[in-house]
Amino acid sequence: MLEIRVLRYFVAAVEARSVVRAAERLCVTQPTVSRALLDLEEALGQPLLKRERNALTVTERGALLYERAVQILELTTLTEAQLKGELTALKGTVSMALGECRAVSTLMRAFDRLRAQYPGISLDMVSGHDAVVTRALEQEQVDFGLLVGRSPVLHDYHALSLPESDRWGILLNATHPLAVNPCLKRDEVASLPLIASRQALLHDELSGFFGASLTRLKVVATYNLMYNAAQLARTGAGAVLGIEGVVSVDENFKFLPLEPEVRAPCYLVWKKGLSLSPCAAAYLDFLRGLMKDEEEESQAQSASSPSSAVSISRSPSAQSRK
Repeated sequence: MLEIRVLRYFVAAVEARSVVRAAERLCVTQPTVSRALLDLEEALGQPLLKRERNALTVTERGALLYERAVQILELTTLTEAQLKGELTALKGTVSMALGECRAVSTLMRAFDRLRAQYPGISLDMVSGHDAVVTRALEQEQVDFGLLVGRSPVLHDYHALSLPESDRWGILLNATHPLAVNPCLKRDEVASLPLIASRQALLHDELSGFFGASLTRLKVVATYNLMYNAAQLARTGAGAVLGIEGVVSVDENFKFLPLEPEVRAPCYLVWKKGLSLSPCAAAYLDFLRGLMKDEEEESQAQSASSPSSAVSISRSPSAQSRK
């Protein structure tokens, strides 16, 4: 049987990459942690940790257990609070540092669900690019961060992949000759004076699309928040290279996706080794519940779509022709 105490030891050891540091964090002796981890491996009949000279790393089975253990411990915190009656009058703040992307709408729907049950919970938001988000997380100023794209620091945090991903494209004046196109190819983008995302250039997020042309782009300005970049684009100084949906498109602006399509995944992240508050744990539980409900609803709609009905109605006649 998996004990909560042992799971805490295991998670701490994985996150600290050291039994000694894990023991210090947990305020127990190093032999206590070592013995518990060995007993856990023996009970499961699987090696969970690679004990290398300078650090602990997880095996494939260990990575699976770590992912499940984090969820179990979060659920344990939430359940204990519920049983103690702390959630019946739960009050406090859930804080987030958010990048700009459509996935924010999912996070807001989850908070709306949470607040409907616990009106004493409020939300505090900070907006910014990856550096702002990770700095707020590291300084423990926020509970959660929203990272957009394949951030190189993603492995440093617990991460929940969100269902939305964002399309990269070009936001330009509707009067531009290229605005009549349904999308833009690499050479067409490379011909434009660009107002580009500093984060995307720094992380080489678009290197696969541009290839060798990346170093030859005509970058006239860089930005970290797309709203301000759009204001510059309105003057005609350049076209914004960014993600869809962040800035509203009107009759003066048009968004053209890149061809071939390039998408940026979105992740809700939180700091390893830091216990979530009851409010934050409750929010995470509501978010996972919302994502599950919306996925099931989407699958049900797909199953009952006209195309599905056509394929089903055709099957008897198809069988009769055999």
